[in-house]
Amino acid sequence: MLAPDHTVAQETVRLSSARPVQLARPRVQVDRIPPHDHDYFEIIVGLSGSATHRANEAEGPMVAGTTAILAPRDVHALDDCTDLTVLNIYYLPEWLLMGGLENPLITRLFVDPVLRRRAVPIVSLTSSEVELVQHEADDLLRELALSSPSRTYLKACLAKIMSVIARRAELDGFDAGEPPRPEVRTLLDVVETQVARGAPFTVAPVTNRYPITGGHLARLFREETGVSPSAYYVRRRVYAAASRLLHDPESVTAIAAELGFADTAHLTRSFRAQFGVSPREYRKRYLS
Repeated sequence: MLAPDHTVAQETVRLSSARPVQLARPRVQVDRIPPHDHDYFEIIVGLSGSATHRANEAEGPMVAGTTAILAPRDVHALDDCTDLTVLNIYYLPEWLLMGGLENPLITRLFVDPVLRRRAVPIVSLTSSEVELVQHEADDLLRELALSSPSRTYLKACLAKIMSVIARRAELDGFDAGEPPRPEVRTLLDVVETQVARGAPFTVAPVTNRYPITGGHLARLFREETGVSPSAYYVRRRVYAAASRLLHDPESVTAIAAELGFADTAHLTRSFRAQFGVSPREYRKRYLS
């Protein structure tokens, strides 16, 4: 557990369906923050000072403007901290899925780490972009201070922050955009449609449209995402279930049926494999 005077420790971040995003602006008072991870996403933006940031197997400088996007289970640490002040934004990506996200780059960077090719995105914001991010962070903090913050307003503020970071990533040529192969792009869209309809997984809409076999399509898809098409379908379906658990009062059984799971036990097994907890435990943890 990290000391509360220089960062928000994992145990003190209380994300819920009412407050699915939390922020902190700690000034790091120690030389080193040891390796740790979270069960939610974290955006960390350098505001002043310097440090060496280590994320998974990579490392680089953390200075004003340096922005890292950490997914659940990404391990990161800060070494050689000197007068370092950062902005930490913690959020539940499942909350963002309700209503959809139109920008595929935002989805890749901030919602599903599989789609960003397993690398921790590091973006260098300009001073003016940092100011924009801090402005929206101020609005987020004011809204979170209310007794009943608006989730729509929280999402709008967070979407602006993500848009600023995604635009800079795109301008700098960060490799997290649309997959270059149209077959893979089409399969990603097909999976989203199948999940939304509770339909079983099939690659037929892609193999019927393009001169490609299912085996070749699977190899291309794995090259782009690191997972098989069927594993990706399971992943997206579990994310959809998590979003429903945060937003809908329906029972776990009803959600399982609507999303095409064989039964509640099937959803529970898939959900536990992805999130480490059962759907009911997940809802109890985050539903307020």
